[in-house]
Amino acid sequence: MSRTDTGRLRIIEFKKILEHPFGVGQSTTAVSRSVLIECEGSWGEAAPSQMYGETIESVMAVLSKPLPGFPDGDEDPGAYLDEAAAGELGRNRSALAALDMLLYDRWARAKGQPLWRLLGVERENLPVSSFTIGIDDIETMLGRIQTAGTRSPVLKIKLGRHPDQDAETMRAIRSAAPDKVLRVDANQGWSLAQAERLIPAMAELGVEFVEQPLPRGAVDEMRRLKDISPLPLYLDEDCHTAGQIPSLASMAHGVNVKLVKSGGIREAVRIVEAARSHGLGLMIGCMVETSAGITAAAHIGPLFDHIDLDGHVLIANDPFEGCGWEGGKLMLGDSPGLGVTLRPGVSL
Repeated sequence: MSRTDTGRLRIIEFKKILEHPFGVGQSTTAVSRSVLIECEGSWGEAAPSQMYGETIESVMAVLSKPLPGFPDGDEDPGAYLDEAAAGELGRNRSALAALDMLLYDRWARAKGQPLWRLLGVERENLPVSSFTIGIDDIETMLGRIQTAGTRSPVLKIKLGRHPDQDAETMRAIRSAAPDKVLRVDANQGWSLAQAERLIPAMAELGVEFVEQPLPRGAVDEMRRLKDISPLPLYLDEDCHTAGQIPSLASMAHGVNVKLVKSGGIREAVRIVEAARSHGLGLMIGCMVETSAGITAAAHIGPLFDHIDLDGHVLIANDPFEGCGWEGGKLMLGDSPGLGVTLRPGVSL
């Protein structure tokens, strides 16, 4: 863990230890890194991805630069964040997201209100979160499903590494979890021909929807697939900002929004508004994140049809307390701000 103090922000590189090796796409990891930022007791988190042109080092570098016009705690940070998004931070979306979380927490704390209330969100509408089963051999995946039995009634199954085995894998999972709601995330792993074959098989198994079946940027192929798919299709890697929504509406039935892709709460709410106007379904997801990032996303979770906010329960060393997790349910309290605090005895 490394630390940098910039005057306004304290910047910390934090190593997250996963409870189990986590397989996505063509890679499996047991350790993941975040950049945490802190100012006057407010926290933000960046979980960058090289897929989107960011690294831990690039995030720390951009956040270490001067932040002119840094708003006071009781000042609505919206205008400042818009200006920041137009500059270098807009090209480093997870860094922008970390700053967005921190500033919204400071603002809501100064107002003495939980953020969900200031944003006009109705917390009782927060959906149950899915719990993710990463890619592994089938025996290991089935074992994880058994141990995850009480974690959530909804399971998100990562596929796409071995498309020729995916139908067999899902049949075994459905047999092992007959009462679970199942969702599939192919993580760009299928070709059009494979998706045309596999999605009907997923439908026969009662899968609710399929996320990112084709590689990002496969516009024509996604349009064709949408026209014939028996299941709703959601885009993740293709969806970053609200300006993309009109073109994405012809490619899928819904989008997966992540704060680290959009640049934080402000842009995520804009995506919600744009998606609703185009008749798209909405899911809010996450990377492997601590309770800082997950809780920030949970505050706007009630605006979405589905949530996949389990990143904090995938790690063994979460340094924060926040929205918690009880059988897939996240809890939004009445504490001012985001309600994120360091766990007792933890020092960063």
